[in-house]
Amino acid sequence: MTDARIDAAEAAGRLAELLKEWQVTPAGRSAGAFRSDETGGWWAKHMEAVEWVGIIDEAMAEISESEHAVKLWRQASTEARRAIFRTPHGLDWSDLHGECKEIDDSPITMIGTIGELLGARRATGEAVLTQARGLLGPVQDALREAENLVTAIDLADDERNHLLTLIEHCRHVMKLARIDDINELRAHLERLIGALDLVDAGSERTEDKKGVVRRLISSTKEFMGSPVVTNVLAAGTVLLAITAG
Repeated sequence: MTDARIDAAEAAGRLAELLKEWQVTPAGRSAGAFRSDETGGWWAKHMEAVEWVGIIDEAMAEISESEHAVKLWRQASTEARRAIFRTPHGLDWSDLHGECKEIDDSPITMIGTIGELLGARRATGEAVLTQARGLLGPVQDALREAENLVTAIDLADDERNHLLTLIEHCRHVMKLARIDDINELRAHLERLIGALDLVDAGSERTEDKKGVVRRLISSTKEFMGSPVVTNVLAAGTVLLAITAG
Protein backbone atom coordinates (compact mmCIF):
# COMPACT_ATOMS: atom_id res chain seq x y z
CA MET A 1 0.00 0.00 0.00
CA THR A 2 1.09 3.60 -0.47
CA ASP A 3 2.65 5.30 2.55
CA ALA A 4 0.31 8.29 2.39
CA ARG A 5 -2.96 9.16 0.70
CA ILE A 6 -2.38 10.63 -2.75
CA ASP A 7 -4.80 12.70 -4.80
CA ALA A 8 -6.73 11.47 -7.81
CA ALA A 9 -4.49 13.19 -10.34
CA GLU A 10 -1.43 11.37 -9.05
CA ALA A 11 -3.38 8.11 -8.66
CA ALA A 12 -4.44 8.24 -12.32
CA GLY A 13 -0.90 8.98 -13.46
CA ARG A 14 0.54 6.10 -11.44
CA LEU A 15 -2.18 3.71 -12.60
CA ALA A 16 -1.55 4.56 -16.25
CA GLU A 17 2.19 3.94 -15.82
CA LEU A 18 1.61 0.63 -14.06
CA LEU A 19 -0.89 -0.61 -16.64
CA LYS A 20 1.62 0.29 -19.35
CA GLU A 21 4.19 -1.90 -17.58
CA TRP A 22 1.67 -4.73 -17.29
CA GLN A 23 0.15 -4.27 -20.74
CA VAL A 24 1.64 -7.43 -22.24
CA THR A 25 2.59 -10.51 -20.25
CA PRO A 26 5.47 -12.10 -22.22
CA ALA A 27 5.35 -15.63 -23.55
CA GLY A 28 6.86 -18.15 -21.20
CA ARG A 29 6.36 -15.97 -18.09
CA SER A 30 3.75 -16.43 -15.43
CA ALA A 31 1.68 -13.33 -14.65
CA GLY A 32 2.72 -13.57 -11.01
CA ALA A 33 6.43 -13.64 -11.83
CA PHE A 34 6.15 -10.92 -14.47
CA ARG A 35 4.36 -8.56 -12.09
CA SER A 36 6.53 -9.27 -9.07
CA ASP A 37 8.50 -6.48 -7.43
CA GLU A 38 12.05 -6.61 -6.16
CA THR A 39 10.93 -8.69 -3.17
CA GLY A 40 9.52 -11.37 -5.43
CA GLY A 41 5.92 -10.66 -4.46
CA TRP A 42 3.15 -9.17 -6.60
CA TRP A 43 0.46 -8.52 -3.98
CA ALA A 44 1.74 -5.11 -2.85
CA LYS A 45 1.60 -3.59 -6.34
CA HIS A 46 -1.85 -5.01 -6.93
CA MET A 47 -3.10 -3.59 -3.66
CA GLU A 48 -1.74 -0.19 -4.69
CA ALA A 49 -3.43 -0.47 -8.09
CA VAL A 50 -6.76 -1.23 -6.42
CA GLU A 51 -6.25 1.70 -4.03
CA TRP A 52 -5.59 4.05 -6.96
CA VAL A 53 -8.78 2.90 -8.70
CA GLY A 54 -10.71 3.65 -5.51
CA ILE A 55 -9.22 7.13 -5.21
CA ILE A 56 -10.15 7.92 -8.80
CA ASP A 57 -13.66 6.54 -8.27
CA GLU A 58 -14.12 8.85 -5.27
CA ALA A 59 -12.92 11.87 -7.23
CA MET A 60 -15.22 11.12 -10.15
CA ALA A 61 -18.19 10.91 -7.79
CA GLU A 62 -17.46 14.43 -6.49
CA ILE A 63 -17.27 16.32 -9.79
CA SER A 64 -19.78 17.04 -12.54
CA GLU A 65 -20.67 14.17 -14.85
CA SER A 66 -20.25 16.58 -17.76
CA GLU A 67 -16.51 16.86 -17.18
CA HIS A 68 -14.34 15.11 -19.72
CA ALA A 69 -12.34 13.29 -17.02
CA VAL A 70 -15.54 11.59 -15.81
CA LYS A 71 -16.44 10.53 -19.33
CA LEU A 72 -12.98 9.07 -19.90
CA TRP A 73 -13.02 7.17 -16.60
CA ARG A 74 -16.43 5.75 -17.45
CA GLN A 75 -14.91 4.32 -20.64
CA ALA A 76 -11.59 3.16 -19.20
CA SER A 77 -12.30 1.97 -15.66
CA THR A 78 -13.76 -1.42 -16.55
CA GLU A 79 -10.78 -2.30 -18.72
CA ALA A 80 -8.42 -1.13 -16.00
CA ARG A 81 -10.06 -3.39 -13.43
CA ARG A 82 -9.99 -6.34 -15.82
CA ALA A 83 -6.29 -5.78 -16.51
CA ILE A 84 -5.43 -5.58 -12.81
CA PHE A 85 -7.19 -8.85 -12.04
CA ARG A 86 -6.63 -10.44 -15.48
CA THR A 87 -10.29 -11.50 -15.66
CA PRO A 88 -10.38 -11.90 -19.48
CA HIS A 89 -7.87 -14.76 -19.34
CA GLY A 90 -9.02 -16.84 -16.42
CA LEU A 91 -5.46 -18.14 -16.09
CA ASP A 92 -3.74 -19.13 -12.89
CA TRP A 93 -1.17 -16.56 -11.82
CA SER A 94 1.52 -19.22 -11.80
CA ASP A 95 0.76 -20.66 -15.26
CA LEU A 96 3.30 -20.35 -18.05
CA HIS A 97 1.55 -19.44 -21.29
CA GLY A 98 1.85 -17.60 -24.56
CA GLU A 99 1.99 -13.81 -24.78
CA CYS A 100 -1.12 -12.16 -23.36
CA LYS A 101 -2.20 -8.60 -24.00
CA GLU A 102 -3.85 -7.50 -20.79
CA ILE A 103 -5.20 -4.11 -21.90
CA ASP A 104 -5.31 -2.02 -25.08
CA ASP A 105 -3.50 1.27 -25.58
CA SER A 106 -6.68 3.36 -25.56
CA PRO A 107 -7.73 2.85 -21.89
CA ILE A 108 -4.15 3.48 -20.74
CA THR A 109 -4.05 6.73 -22.71
CA MET A 110 -7.44 7.74 -21.29
CA ILE A 111 -6.29 7.16 -17.71
CA GLY A 112 -3.12 9.16 -18.31
CA THR A 113 -5.24 11.99 -19.71
CA ILE A 114 -7.50 11.81 -16.66
CA GLY A 115 -4.46 12.41 -14.47
CA GLU A 116 -3.50 15.47 -16.53
CA LEU A 117 -7.04 16.87 -16.46
CA LEU A 118 -7.44 16.39 -12.73
CA GLY A 119 -4.02 17.92 -12.15
CA ALA A 120 -5.00 20.99 -14.17
CA ARG A 121 -8.31 21.19 -12.31
CA ARG A 122 -6.50 20.99 -8.97
CA ALA A 123 -4.00 23.68 -9.96
CA THR A 124 -6.79 26.01 -11.07
CA GLY A 125 -8.72 25.38 -7.87
CA GLU A 126 -5.68 25.98 -5.67
CA ALA A 127 -4.86 29.26 -7.41
CA VAL A 128 -8.32 30.73 -6.97
CA LEU A 129 -8.61 29.37 -3.41
CA THR A 130 -5.42 31.23 -2.52
CA GLN A 131 -7.03 34.41 -3.82
CA ALA A 132 -10.20 33.70 -1.84
CA ARG A 133 -8.28 33.20 1.41
CA GLY A 134 -6.90 36.70 0.98
CA LEU A 135 -10.42 38.15 1.20
CA LEU A 136 -11.31 36.62 4.55
CA GLY A 137 -9.94 39.44 6.72
CA PRO A 138 -13.31 41.11 7.45
CA VAL A 139 -14.86 37.73 8.29
CA GLN A 140 -11.98 36.95 10.63
CA ASP A 141 -12.41 40.34 12.32
CA ALA A 142 -16.14 39.76 12.76
CA LEU A 143 -15.51 36.31 14.24
CA ARG A 144 -13.02 37.83 16.70
CA GLU A 145 -15.64 40.38 17.77
CA ALA A 146 -18.19 37.60 18.17
CA GLU A 147 -15.79 35.58 20.31
CA ASN A 148 -15.04 38.58 22.52
CA LEU A 149 -18.75 39.26 22.97
CA VAL A 150 -19.63 35.64 23.76
CA THR A 151 -16.80 35.50 26.31
CA ALA A 152 -17.82 38.76 27.98
CA ILE A 153 -21.59 38.50 28.35
CA ASP A 154 -23.42 36.50 31.00
CA LEU A 155 -24.39 33.16 29.45
CA ALA A 156 -25.02 29.63 30.64
CA ASP A 157 -21.96 27.45 30.11
CA ASP A 158 -23.64 25.20 27.53
CA GLU A 159 -24.86 28.21 25.52
CA ARG A 160 -21.44 29.86 25.58
CA ASN A 161 -19.70 26.60 24.63
CA HIS A 162 -22.13 26.09 21.75
CA LEU A 163 -21.40 29.55 20.34
CA LEU A 164 -17.65 29.20 20.78
CA THR A 165 -17.79 25.82 19.04
CA LEU A 166 -19.62 27.39 16.10
CA ILE A 167 -16.95 30.09 15.90
CA GLU A 168 -14.19 27.47 15.98
CA HIS A 169 -15.92 25.50 13.21
CA CYS A 170 -15.97 28.65 11.08
CA ARG A 171 -12.27 29.24 11.65
CA HIS A 172 -11.43 25.63 10.80
CA VAL A 173 -13.30 25.74 7.49
CA MET A 174 -11.80 29.16 6.71
CA LYS A 175 -8.57 27.36 5.81
CA LEU A 176 -10.40 26.68 2.51
CA ALA A 177 -8.63 23.43 1.76
CA ARG A 178 -11.28 22.55 -0.85
CA ILE A 179 -13.60 24.47 -3.13
CA ASP A 180 -16.57 22.95 -1.28
CA ASP A 181 -15.31 24.58 1.94
CA ILE A 182 -16.58 27.95 0.70
CA ASN A 183 -20.21 26.86 0.80
CA GLU A 184 -19.55 25.00 4.05
CA LEU A 185 -18.13 28.20 5.55
CA ARG A 186 -21.24 30.10 4.52
CA ALA A 187 -23.42 27.45 6.18
CA HIS A 188 -21.39 27.61 9.43
CA LEU A 189 -21.50 31.42 9.46
CA GLU A 190 -25.25 31.41 8.91
CA ARG A 191 -25.69 29.00 11.83
CA LEU A 192 -23.52 31.22 14.00
CA ILE A 193 -25.44 34.36 12.99
CA GLY A 194 -28.75 32.67 13.74
CA ALA A 195 -27.60 31.39 17.13
CA LEU A 196 -26.01 34.70 18.11
CA ASP A 197 -29.12 36.61 17.09
CA LEU A 198 -31.15 34.60 19.62
CA VAL A 199 -28.77 35.31 22.51
CA ASP A 200 -29.98 37.52 25.34
CA ALA A 201 -26.97 39.82 25.75
CA GLY A 202 -28.56 41.88 28.50
CA SER A 203 -29.70 45.47 28.16
CA GLU A 204 -26.16 46.86 28.34
CA ARG A 205 -24.77 44.70 25.52
CA THR A 206 -27.79 44.35 23.21
CA GLU A 207 -26.55 47.01 20.79
CA ASP A 208 -23.07 45.45 20.84
CA LYS A 209 -24.59 42.12 19.92
CA LYS A 210 -26.63 43.64 17.09
CA GLY A 211 -23.48 45.30 15.76
CA VAL A 212 -21.55 42.01 15.78
CA VAL A 213 -24.39 40.24 14.00
CA ARG A 214 -24.55 43.01 11.37
CA ARG A 215 -20.79 42.77 10.77
CA LEU A 216 -20.97 39.00 10.48
CA ILE A 217 -23.78 39.31 7.93
CA SER A 218 -22.12 42.07 5.91
CA SER A 219 -18.67 40.43 5.86
CA THR A 220 -20.20 37.10 4.84
CA LYS A 221 -22.17 38.71 2.02
CA GLU A 222 -19.14 40.68 0.86
CA PHE A 223 -16.96 37.57 0.79
CA MET A 224 -19.51 35.29 -0.89
CA GLY A 225 -20.42 37.97 -3.44
CA SER A 226 -16.86 38.80 -4.47
CA PRO A 227 -15.81 38.00 -8.07
CA VAL A 228 -12.94 35.87 -6.77
CA VAL A 229 -15.27 33.61 -4.79
CA THR A 230 -17.64 33.42 -7.75
CA ASN A 231 -14.70 32.20 -9.84
CA VAL A 232 -13.71 29.66 -7.19
CA LEU A 233 -17.20 28.16 -7.15
CA ALA A 234 -17.30 28.21 -10.95
CA ALA A 235 -14.02 26.28 -11.05
CA GLY A 236 -15.64 23.55 -9.03
CA THR A 237 -18.94 23.29 -10.90
CA VAL A 238 -18.44 24.50 -14.46
CA LEU A 239 -16.55 22.62 -17.16
CA LEU A 240 -13.06 24.09 -17.40
CA ALA A 241 -11.79 24.84 -20.89
CA ILE A 242 -8.96 22.39 -20.48
CA THR A 243 -11.34 19.58 -19.52
CA ALA A 244 -13.80 20.15 -22.36
CA GLY A 245 -14.09 17.10 -24.54
